[in-house]
Amino acid sequence: MKNKFLLIWLLGCSSLLVAQETDYEKERAAKAKASVDAIMATIDKAAAVWDAKKACDSGSALACNNLGAMYSNGTGVKQDNFKAVELYTKACDGGEVVGCGNLGVMYSNGIGVKQDYFKAVELYTKACDGGIGDGCSVLGNMYRYGTGVKQNKKLALKYYGMACDMKDEFGCESYAELKISH
Repeated sequence: MKNKFLLIWLLGCSSLLVAQETDYEKERAAKAKASVDAIMATIDKAAAVWDAKKACDSGSALACNNLGAMYSNGTGVKQDNFKAVELYTKACDGGEVVGCGNLGVMYSNGIGVKQDYFKAVELYTKACDGGIGDGCSVLGNMYRYGTGVKQNKKLALKYYGMACDMKDEFGCESYAELKISH
């Protein structure tokens, strides 16, 4: 059972999507979904969902995030973005920063909730502050392009740099690109 939760945790981490719709991010999201689908095909989906639901109901923020990813992707359950938002909220409120990043994706793209860039910035900040490189990269994009915040290239560089320090490839590439043009 511990192996299932580790696997589900890894799936939750891999399903964090980024807000800006660049080719890189679309490709990354497709690869993450393909990875989730391939792994879930080899285990008992119903048992994984049941285990995650049971753990989430028992207060595991990580399990709530993982279950949210299952609902968001339609993996082992019928896709339900409203349920995914509910579970990501529970995960984030419980201190799971990956859940905060996932919830930020939902708010920034208006998936399962009314689009709210200000709320997305708040959630991505929690994810970034919690060590999630994707959260920092997305914040970099938001500051670079002025999405939900006042455009600020210095802050964009700061967040891209933080993402790069966390080994986020997109953050490193964006930092270099912006540094050259800045």
